[in-house]
Amino acid sequence: MSDGDNMQWTLGSFINNPDFWSNEHNGKIPMSFTTCMVNLSMAAPDVLNVLMNSQPRNVSLAEYGGGYYYPDLFASKRADREGLLRSFARIVNVHMQKMGIKAFGFICHKIDSKEALDAYRVFAEELEGIAGMLAVQYSPYNGGYGKVFWMKDRKGNDIPVISARGQIWANQEKEKSGTPSQIAAVINEDATNKIPEGEIAWTIVHAWSRFEKESKDSIVSAPQNSRSPRGVTPVYWCKQLLDKKVQVVPVDELLWRLRIKHVNRDSAINSN
Repeated sequence: MSDGDNMQWTLGSFINNPDFWSNEHNGKIPMSFTTCMVNLSMAAPDVLNVLMNSQPRNVSLAEYGGGYYYPDLFASKRADREGLLRSFARIVNVHMQKMGIKAFGFICHKIDSKEALDAYRVFAEELEGIAGMLAVQYSPYNGGYGKVFWMKDRKGNDIPVISARGQIWANQEKEKSGTPSQIAAVINEDATNKIPEGEIAWTIVHAWSRFEKESKDSIVSAPQNSRSPRGVTPVYWCKQLLDKKVQVVPVDELLWRLRIKHVNRDSAINSN
């Protein structure tokens, strides 16, 4: 789910909103929410406690940036950009360690720029014990289409930074973007054709997009000012349209599976 870095939203209607955290389907499907838990731990620990105490068993929370900024533009006009970025990453790490958060996400101006790659490297070195990182591009959210960037942590472990392959977003004509039924078709095609980028992949959900169900297999975009479902329900509809061979997991598990696959591949290459 997108937009978790919006602390005002999280402080307001997110938790009790039937479209989002209080949705009837939240917990029925493995799902992950981007959140601003680092900020909440300092500004609103009571809200953070409610969020964590009401977290469904198969729903995970990912820290989204540790603040509202673009890592590839962070301190771009300052003399010691990397030093400032590293200092910030260390502050974020302290709070993530206290809360046991294992997934970290960015929203970038351009996910594959040199500046973005430099930021991934710094955070991989400074965030201790994370499973991996998620890279979201501002436009489109799924820029990179599932591309993985590998960074080293301080112990020499390979840490994945994976971009979103698809995006559930109403009225979108961009690649691998669209309604829950369109994205389900993209995921099923990846699984059938065994596309490497789609074998272990994730889809970002635009929190504000609304959809209507025309039929069991057809879901269409709805006006944003309507009362049609948004948030978790469209994800639930998408899950119902996936082939049985497609397994849906929370993002923490996805990142660990990606790392295991990477290690096994390297072991096979080295053994040959």
